[in-house]
Amino acid sequence: MDHTHPHSRGGPTNVRNLEYLCETHHMLEQMTQWAVKQGPGGVLEWTSPNGRVYTDTPPPVARFTPPDNEPPPF
Repeated sequence: MDHTHPHSRGGPTNVRNLEYLCETHHMLEQMTQWAVKQGPGGVLEWTSPNGRVYTDTPPPVARFTPPDNEPPPF
């Protein structure tokens, strides 16, 4: 877990300000000129040192799909 807005600079510890980052992405955010902003639904917007923006949309938390050729149970 990582604070999008650093706790040391007043960032709250709540779901809107926490993101799951692997070690590589955490180091990228902490040790380089890359910047990350968190949007609604856990969408992360990464900005490279040259200003290019990359959007990282997480997969849904849960998916419910019926097996092939079988109607849903509801």
